[in-house]
Formats: sequence, C-alpha cells, structure tokens
Amino acid sequence: MPENDALPSLSFPPATFKKLHPQEYLRRFTTSEVRADGRSLCEFRPTTANAGSLSNAFGSAVVRMGNTTVVCGVKGEIAEPDVERPREGWLVPNIELTPICSTKFKYGPPGDLAQSLGEKLDTLVKATKALPLDTLCIEEGKAAWVLYADIICLNYDGNVFDAAWMALMTALEDTRLPVAKWDEDREHAVCSDTETRRLDVAGKCYASTFGLFDGQYLLADMDDDEEELVQESVTIVVNSQGRLCNISKGGGMNLSVETLRECVAMAKRRYAELDDVTQKAKAS
Repeated sequence: MPENDALPSLSFPPATFKKLHPQEYLRRFTTSEVRADGRSLCEFRPTTANAGSLSNAFGSAVVRMGNTTVVCGVKGEIAEPDVERPREGWLVPNIELTPICSTKFKYGPPGDLAQSLGEKLDTLVKATKALPLDTLCIEEGKAAWVLYADIICLNYDGNVFDAAWMALMTALEDTRLPVAKWDEDREHAVCSDTETRRLDVAGKCYASTFGLFDGQYLLADMDDDEEELVQESVTIVVNSQGRLCNISKGGGMNLSVETLRECVAMAKRRYAELDDVTQKAKAS
C-alpha cells in the first residue's frame, strides 16, 4: 500500500472522547493533578446556602455545591413519646431524587440511591446527636415534637449527601417551633399562636466526602461523572471542636491510614468554610 494511502490517526472532540472512554478521560487530568472542571484534586466546589426560603415550613434551607442543589424543609406535629423514650421526640429525615434533578432517576418508589442516602442521613442524625431529641419533649410521657425534614434534590451533579446534610443542619438552625405547653385540663398540648422558640442544634456537624480514583488519586467533593468512576469513597463528619463524629466508607478497596488522616484534616478545614457559609445565610 502506498505511504499516502495509510489510514489517518483517529481523534475525537473532548466531549466524544469523554463519553466513549470516561475513565481514560479522567485519568488524563488526574495524572496532571487537575480535574476536568479545572479544580485541583482536593479542591471543593463553590458552596452557597440560603435559609428561610420556604414560607410553609418551620424552617428551611437551600444549599448549592457546584451544580448540585438541594432544598430542605422542616415541618412537625405533636405525638405521644415512645414508651421506652418518654423524654424524647423524633427527627425524621427523608430525601427525594426524581427526574426533575436528573434523568438518571425515575418517578415512583425511592430507588436504591435514595434509600441508601435516607438510611445514611437517619443513621448520622442518631449517631451525632446533632439535635438532642430530649429538647423536643413537651411533657414527659405525654407529648413531644415529631420533626420531618424533607430534602428534595433540585439538580443532581454528584455528592448529594454532603449537600443534603448541610441543608438539614442549616434548616434546623432556621427552625422556629411554636411554644407548646401541656394543658392538664384538656389533656393535650397547646401551641402558642405568637411565641416561637429556636431548636438547640448543639451537635452541629458537617460532612465531607472523598473518592479514590485509580487507587491513588484522592478527589474531594466529586461531581456525578467522577462518582461513577471512583473505586472507593469515604465520608468524614466533624463538629465545631474538630472532633471526628462519624466515618463511613463505600467500595471494595481499603484506604490507607495516611489517606484517612489526610481526609480528616481536609474535613476539619472544610467545616470552617461551610459554617461560614451557614452563618452568612442566617444573617441574610
């Protein structure tokens, strides 16, 4: 075959190459210590929060991390406490992922991801004691608040758990409950029409999630494309004292102790950033 008849080398536009070879596409960035969106490997996306955006809730918040956007609304009702926990109320988180936020989700019963995230939120609420449940008691053994924290993802682009947890913390701090007292004569709780009280979010904490790509590149705050490609992820939760409140892992590989320490250190720095965002949201 004549030399000028040789087959030309194949080349693709970046978007096409990413679709055909997503792992190699990301690898070409990570080997240069950068990511496709221009961030460094351990850089978090810009984060904003707005509090009190829902008028029909006791408290609410909208949080945006990069292109991931969630809204949390807190509503409540009064119920009789559990016999085994007569001095405690309830905080019940729930998260919805629908086609509104991404075409990867369907209408109908909660999918696997929504169920997993819901369980993770509930576990973390109980493990961290971010909101002491005894502060929801109105009258021991007779009446307590049941708070429903409904979280809806408006736009999904990865790391929805961190955004959902931050929205929950911000919404709880924004919540104002009607002052309720037990009426012995009526034998039920009576709520004030004018007086409200804040919640005591004594155990406030924030979550930071990291992923390991190719077994060596640690990525902070992954977007949707990156989440699909990492082999392992870890979520670190710390409080205002810098204490480790919770750690949860996903995937089949084992993160080294050194990598975990690096994640914890970054999560502590991230707490200060997120708390600053929350305080500004409360002040606005």
